Amino acid sequence: MRGPEFFVTTVFTLGPLDVSDSLLTAGGLTVALWLAFWGATRRLRREPAMVQVIAEAIVVAMESAVREVAPRDYQRIAPFVMALWLFILLANLVGLVPGLASPTRDLSVTAALAIVPSRYAEILPLAALEAMLQDAVNRFWGPSPMMFGPSDTDSPNSAELLRWRVKRKPKIREGLRVS
Repeated sequence: MRGPEFFVTTVFTLGPLDVSDSLLTAGGLTVALWLAFWGATRRLRREPAMVQVIAEAIVVAMESAVREVAPRDYQRIAPFVMALWLFILLANLVGLVPGLASPTRDLSVTAALAIVPSRYAEILPLAALEAMLQDAVNRFWGPSPMMFGPSDTDSPNSAELLRWRVKRKPKIREGLRVS
């Protein structure tokens, strides 16, 4: 029995381009996903069958995960993120099929999967990115002041906390207060 293969195997050469098994598997997986989604959207019914119910539940769960991260523009981001998640999931699972190698074992495919979302972010309008960033900062900064208590002079517990050595008495050097 052969062990795992860690190096890319060149299947054929097309001019100066070496076509690897990772590239062929990733391309085949992309075509298979596209055909599967195209075929699945052609048979949607008003009264869904069990497969349609399961597929819709998966899409709703993935969409809500994207909505939690980017609540303002999730409708524009969700299709890309969901397609990327499914591709990565299936790319990792395809290595379990005898005769096929997982394309994510190749560093160039992994690097491409890291670069594609950053390039996609450049396609989005800058205003949308600014709004998403501001929303993330607001969600972080909102509870942050609660982590800081009142100043030592205003706190009724300062004397007791100093006695328990939870707080230390501030040192004052040349008019500057240093804790």
